Amino acid sequence: MVKYQHIAEAIEMKITKNEPYYMGKLPVVETLMATYEVSKSTIIKSLDILEEKGLIYQVRGSGIYVRKPKRQSGYLKYPQHVLNEVNSDTDRVLETVKLTIQQPNRETAHLLELSDTDEIYYLERIHSIDGEVICIEKSYYNKKHVTYLNYEITTGSIIDYIKKAYGYQSIHFETYLNVDVLSNLEAKILGLNENDPKINVNVMYYLPNYNPLGLKDLTYHYKRSTFHFQTTSG
Repeated sequence: MVKYQHIAEAIEMKITKNEPYYMGKLPVVETLMATYEVSKSTIIKSLDILEEKGLIYQVRGSGIYVRKPKRQSGYLKYPQHVLNEVNSDTDRVLETVKLTIQQPNRETAHLLELSDTDEIYYLERIHSIDGEVICIEKSYYNKKHVTYLNYEITTGSIIDYIKKAYGYQSIHFETYLNVDVLSNLEAKILGLNENDPKINVNVMYYLPNYNPLGLKDLTYHYKRSTFHFQTTSG
């Protein structure tokens, strides 16, 4: 293991233990250089590792911040580009079941850092491939950042629309996965039985400054869904 990897592990341990100066915002790069007695390029490589893991995010001109996990227990967390659905690039039909403007419930307000009186776009869609339902989607978008949605827009990628309509070069995201059992309604939509297993994939979307943008909950048909995990050696 090379030096920058050792430093990344050391900083990660300090974050995990909530050590002073590592709880909400990390020391500046110059301080980290002095602490670990290495060059700036080494520290930058270490921070890149931590950012790829989803532990920190950097705001230009402001600093390096520790990202608090949105899901606390019962979920496996994956940073960008690690968990991917194998069928994501095939011909998929999106059927919009519901699109409304409403106030968030308590959990959604917490995850999106909203008040109970803020407004969100709430979206329900059914994803099908070759005529077979593959998953149920429930999405929530902060109306302060996504000021307009209609049924036509929801026939395609919401994130692609947001990037194009609002001029964002990139949208950050993190993915959480857990396994549960189907409710009666979910089972009917997916063509399975109540209490059959289901794969839940929750995606948190963030603006370039890491303010929460939206949340997507996907409930997958366990027999028709395949995922792969992209890992790096080291």
